[in-house]
Amino acid sequence: MSWIPSVYCTSRSEAVAADRFSDKWFVDYESSVCRKDCDPDATGADPSCEVATLSTYIYYDDASTCCSSTLGWIPTDTCAAVSEGGTAASSTGTEKWYADYSGEQHCVKDCEYDAADASTDTCGGVLESTAGVMLYDEADECCAAKFSWLEADLCVELSAQANGGYTSKWYVSYQDYVCVKDCEVDATNNPECGGNPSDTSWYAMYGDNLCVKDCATGGADATCGGVIDNTAGVAFYDDAATCCEAKFTWVDKDLCEAVSNNAGSFTDKFYVDYANEKCVQDCDSSGGDPCGGNPDDLSTRLYDTKETCCSTALGWLKEGTCVANTDGTTATGSNNWYVDWGDSKCVQDCPESSGGNCGGLAEDWDLLYSSSTECCGRLPWVDESSCT
Repeated sequence: MSWIPSVYCTSRSEAVAADRFSDKWFVDYESSVCRKDCDPDATGADPSCEVATLSTYIYYDDASTCCSSTLGWIPTDTCAAVSEGGTAASSTGTEKWYADYSGEQHCVKDCEYDAADASTDTCGGVLESTAGVMLYDEADECCAAKFSWLEADLCVELSAQANGGYTSKWYVSYQDYVCVKDCEVDATNNPECGGNPSDTSWYAMYGDNLCVKDCATGGADATCGGVIDNTAGVAFYDDAATCCEAKFTWVDKDLCEAVSNNAGSFTDKFYVDYANEKCVQDCDSSGGDPCGGNPDDLSTRLYDTKETCCSTALGWLKEGTCVANTDGTTATGSNNWYVDWGDSKCVQDCPESSGGNCGGLAEDWDLLYSSSTECCGRLPWVDESSCT
C-alpha cells in the first residue's frame, strides 16, 4: 500500500490506537493554516483538530514546522499561534501590525480603536480572522514589506496617525504646482499648511471615461484604480471633479464626478432615450420614472431640465408629449384653443380621446388662445356657430 501515506495508513490500521488518529500536523492551503490530524468531535477536542484525508501526503510533528515548511509567506509564530488556536483571531487582537489598503496607505495594529483612548490611535480594528494575514511586530517592518513604493518614514508617520492627526511632512499639490505641509489649515498663522492630503491623488482612466484614485484595488475604497508604478507624464489631481474637468471635456463633468466618486451616484440631470421618445433622469432607477440610472455611455450629453432635453434632443415631438413620456404619464394639454386649419375650425389643446372640442395636443407652432371667440377671430370667413 505504498500509494497511501505511511502516517495515515499506520494511524488508521493499528488496533491498539485509542482514536486511530496520527496527531500529526498537515497544511490547509485554502485557509492558510496548519491542522492537526485528530478527532474534532472528541470531548475537549483541540480546536486545531481536523480529520486528515488520503489526499494529505506530508505530515509534521508540530504546527511551527508545518507553518515554516508550507506557509513561508506568513510569519511562523503567527501561523503557529493561529493554527493551534483555530482560525479565529483573539477577541482583543494580536497587537501586531498589518497593511490597511482601504484608504490612506499605511499600516495599523490588530486591536480595537477607541476615540476616547489615545493609546489606541494606531489600532485599525480587530481582524475577524488572521488566517493568511501577514502580521508584523513593528510598523516599519509592515511598511517596508507592504508599501515599498512609499517613502519609508512617511508610511511610518501615517501609520502612527492611523485615526487622524498630522505628520508635519510636506506633499505636492499638483493642481496648484506647489508643496504644502500636512498640518491643520490656518491661513493666517500657518499659510503653508494644507491639511491632510486627500487619501490619494486622482488620475484619468481613459477606457472608462472616469477618474480613479492612485491606490491599490481590492480594498473597501471602490474608487481606487490601482497604484501607478511609473508616474512620469501622468497628471494627478486633488479630487475627482478637477480630474474630470481637465481630462474628460467631452463628458458632462457632474456625471464624470458622480461615477468616479462611487458607482450609484447620480447628477439628477436628464439625457435622451431616442428609442422610447423621452428623456430620462440620471437618478436611481428603483424610484421609477423619470429615473433611469446613469447613462450607459458616459459621453452622453446631459441637460439640466427635462424641458430642455425634450426641446433640444427631441424637437420633433410636442414638448408636452415628450415631458409626459419622460414622467411616465399621459399628456393632457393646456385646454386652450387653436386653429385646426385643415378643418377650418377651432379646437381645444387636449387629447381627442377626451371628447368635446378636444382636437389633440397642439403643435409647438400652433398659436394658443384663451377662448374660442378669440380663436374664431382668426377664421372670419367661417360662421361663428360652425367655428367650433
